[in-house]
Amino acid sequence: WIFNQIRLSKCTKLQGQAFMLGGRANYWHLLSEELPALYRLQKNGITISDFQHLIIHLNRYKFQNQIYELFDVPKSKFIELSRFPHLQADQLFCFSPIYQPDIEALTWVRDHMLSFVKNKVLADRRLFIDRESSRSKRIVNQQELMEILAKYDFEIFKPEDHSVLEQIAIFRNSYFIIGAHGAALANLMFCKPQTNVIEIRSKFHNGSFSAPYVYMWYKELNDLKYSVLPCNIKESKSLKGRSQMDSDFMVDIQQLELLIQLHLSSE
Repeated sequence: WIFNQIRLSKCTKLQGQAFMLGGRANYWHLLSEELPALYRLQKNGITISDFQHLIIHLNRYKFQNQIYELFDVPKSKFIELSRFPHLQADQLFCFSPIYQPDIEALTWVRDHMLSFVKNKVLADRRLFIDRESSRSKRIVNQQELMEILAKYDFEIFKPEDHSVLEQIAIFRNSYFIIGAHGAALANLMFCKPQTNVIEIRSKFHNGSFSAPYVYMWYKELNDLKYSVLPCNIKESKSLKGRSQMDSDFMVDIQQLELLIQLHLSSE
């Protein structure tokens, strides 16, 4: 009965060669998975223009178009899985997904994108990445948090208010960054060495399948001073299988202040 009810959608046939560029329309996945794939193609003597079709999940967000333009990705070749979930190509090329850092490829992505940033003056900004407009991983006791951040001269950074190149320049010109586990931390890719980082994360976020350590890839890439603050959560059952990882956080303010002081004392 189940197999009679669940059927594949109509198959779209793609003539020629297709490349599986990206499976998720997410800032981190684009920077750390899709773009490194371009480097691996290049190492094998292949360019993105060699393919007739580029398969992605969807192309909806401004940051995607801004990044694709930096890498001359021909958007006219996009086939979106959100519109065509059932595909058959004459030839399909893809890389096996791995949650392990490809430092060589990440370095290539970082250096290429930094080449478009004019302002490379190294400043002493302290940032807190705000997630109030997000639907998950917000800070329940935000008012208490703001008081501590103000005490140590942190400015509130809203990534959605900035272009990709502006975000790169801001992170490059900061020496202390605090933020919850989330896509904006992908900008740690562009930090200068020895930048201080405190990642706020659910204390239940563990296990290799849930990939809790992906933002720590940039610790290795850029030699960052990196700490993690595990937090209790206000669990939201609406998040279903990810409720213990993506629910809003209750930050231990005392522990956060101790971590801030620890980082500042090591300078």
